[in-house]
Amino acid sequence: MSSLREIRELLVDFYMNGVLSDEQFVVLYDENRPKNLDLPWYGRTVYAASQARLSV
Repeated sequence: MSSLREIRELLVDFYMNGVLSDEQFVVLYDENRPKNLDLPWYGRTVYAASQARLSV
């Protein structure tokens, strides 16, 4: 299964190559937005550590 990031990159490629219209691109790109922030791995570690301190 493809990741959400890969799908969004494909949508941009399709739009740039004229496969999708402006309206189609905007709707599809918006619908394929992640529900959570796409933080880098090191950001998740810091967040997890701060949550651990809060729960103690």
